[in-house]
Amino acid sequence: MCGRPAHRVLELRTALGIANLRQGRGDSTLAGAVADWRAYFGEEHDGTVAAREALAG
Repeated sequence: MCGRPAHRVLELRTALGIANLRQGRGDSTLAGAVADWRAYFGEEHDGTVAAREALAG
């Protein structure tokens, strides 16, 4: 992926990360999504907040 990831891509990565976490497959996908949400859309964006809260449990 070059440049800024599309909003929809981050939504899908967040959903995949949540599914992986619930299945006991670790949190690396979700943690990566949180980092990208923060980097590209900011700390207070709805996607950032939702992904961060999902990661926190």
